[in-house]
Amino acid sequence: MTTSILADNPWQIRSDLYGRLRIFHPGLSDSPGLRRHCSGVLHRTHWLLSHRINGLSGTLVLRFPANEQNKIDLLLRRCFVDPFADSSFESLLSAESSTTDIVRSSPFLSALKTGATCSSILLINSLVPFPPLALGLAATIFCFPLLREFWSQMRDRWLSSGNAVASYLLPSSSVEVALSATLISSGLAQELLVDNLLGSTTSALQSLSKNTDGSSLEFFDFLERFKTSVFLSCESQEQNEPQLVPIGDVQVGQRYEINNKCHIYLTSKLVEGELVVLNNLADGSKLPFRACPGYHLPFGATVLHGSAIAEVTTAFVDIPVFKIQNTLFEEESLTEYQQSVSSLYRLFVPPIQLGLAAWSLFSGFTERAIGVLAFNPAQDSERSRMSSAETALIDMRLNSVHISDIRALKTLSDLNTLLISIDALQYFGNYSYSEILPSVTSAQPGDMLRMLSSVADYLRADPTTVFWGVLGAQSVEAWPVDHLEITSDQPECCAYNVDFSNGKSVRIQFSNDSDDVIIRFEGQAETLGSLLIRWIPDPDYDQMVNDLAFLGVSVQVVGTHAARLREPNNRLLSVSKRRQAGEKVAYLGNVIDDISAMAAAEVAIGFEEDPDGFISKTVCDVILASDLNWLPRLIALGRNYERSVQVNTNLIVSSSIILTLAAFVFTLNPLQLIFLFNAPGVIAELNTLRSLSPNCSRLRSI
Repeated sequence: MTTSILADNPWQIRSDLYGRLRIFHPGLSDSPGLRRHCSGVLHRTHWLLSHRINGLSGTLVLRFPANEQNKIDLLLRRCFVDPFADSSFESLLSAESSTTDIVRSSPFLSALKTGATCSSILLINSLVPFPPLALGLAATIFCFPLLREFWSQMRDRWLSSGNAVASYLLPSSSVEVALSATLISSGLAQELLVDNLLGSTTSALQSLSKNTDGSSLEFFDFLERFKTSVFLSCESQEQNEPQLVPIGDVQVGQRYEINNKCHIYLTSKLVEGELVVLNNLADGSKLPFRACPGYHLPFGATVLHGSAIAEVTTAFVDIPVFKIQNTLFEEESLTEYQQSVSSLYRLFVPPIQLGLAAWSLFSGFTERAIGVLAFNPAQDSERSRMSSAETALIDMRLNSVHISDIRALKTLSDLNTLLISIDALQYFGNYSYSEILPSVTSAQPGDMLRMLSSVADYLRADPTTVFWGVLGAQSVEAWPVDHLEITSDQPECCAYNVDFSNGKSVRIQFSNDSDDVIIRFEGQAETLGSLLIRWIPDPDYDQMVNDLAFLGVSVQVVGTHAARLREPNNRLLSVSKRRQAGEKVAYLGNVIDDISAMAAAEVAIGFEEDPDGFISKTVCDVILASDLNWLPRLIALGRNYERSVQVNTNLIVSSSIILTLAAFVFTLNPLQLIFLFNAPGVIAELNTLRSLSPNCSRLRSI
């Protein structure tokens, strides 16, 4: 461990203009960890207009509103930790900012391997020329994947010969095969290697965020792992000792042990013993209850205290919450005109290309044949539309933002409504309480809180967890409880009937009034009073709502705190009604009750810092940290992405047409044609990368 000589003055302001600063810090050039940490802090500072880090010169340029000038010093202190003071901290920063698993995907590695091999052959050939036969053999080897694809398409067409469409359309890879064959037969193996190099560059960029399987497959894979990795200690008739059985193999009627702090993984009926149970994992409920023999424990409940024997009533494969619709991203629906154009293109253009290419070859115009066969704007545009941006996704991951598929950005750009589960509000604010006493009552101030605390003590529940946490900071004397009966079988209410040792008998009933929770305390012949528990949003939540309103997206809270039994269906219905009305809906949830609604929404959003939502997160298309302000920025990124897609499409189509015509009019050699036809694709990927830069998503800059 060493001490930095600049510890007392870690940065220097090189330029101070109105709303713009340029700052020098040696660590920006010497320490990758500091650069990543600094970038993460600045990306999360949403009031900034923009920032730029230059690692070569060790400078940082900030643009900010003039009224935020007083925050700059504090911001720089958060950014510029001393990279030399503690090497372990430097390692930690680098580890936290590591590249995501995107670059380990098989499509990316395959494209990278192809590009590296082609570039190596071309480099060696420029220094020590290969024999033409050897270069042609190498180029032919690179064509094997394309030939396999062509053979597979021909075989499928043969097997589906009765299909009218398959009988008149050429295989989609026929033009590419013809182009490769033309280059090899004409002794232009080097040009084919250049074509593969440029194509692999585009493919590598595209594969970084392309996930054509969609997020629901991840969820189904998770279920397969889940049902084999969790075991229950089940009673066995063949053996005297309990046997560990995977929950996927547990049958209805089997009995198993439940212990303290366990989760209920299968809907079960309590047979022996008593438990104090909380349903917060299942439905977000903060109301603890005592389960006695005969009570049915729902899937996802958490055991706060006690041990018991339960009997399975629903097998894992029959759990309703896991019977969700497939959430694969739907391909964009084409208009009737677009479908007609696409059909005509596939019907007429490939045969015309092959005919013109053959005529050009027989006439001795090899360059013209290459220009004709290289014309494929439809495929190039589709590849560009699905393009990715490595910098954007890595920067998002740096800020704990994960996007499962780049197409989620397209959907986010069209959003009309964001639905937020009421159980997720705990992440965006705090719950406070107020005591309301009627004019005539036998209760004293503080009695309602004392009775609620007595129930928590009697149930041996953690006061910081139950009842929305309002008991956590309170120090009140609890009344001993003689008897407690909980009625939670009605869909619209939950109530505790409590007999205290001091002779008081009270009915405590929970209900909802919008986002507020009302707890009423009723004696035998009078209303004692009530507690109003109100959710107070954080400033970041209000800022997020305002930013989304600026983008034309409304925010609504879905669900209730007290009515739990019909929650999954009600939340799903909220999403379905809006989608049927033509709205584009995103759903932000975090508990098991939200799974069906999240799966039905266009975009499912979850939290990385969500201890209770470890199952619901697997259906998420977007995962955020607790920083809500990234949500409107993601919508802005989606709109930037859509604009870049349109620019890319125009670029590729227009350049393809111009270059094909130029092949008939001008004298272009094959290498020039190959380069010029591939260049727009690479330019399109770079344009997409630029448009998805998180620094361009700040709302003040769109």
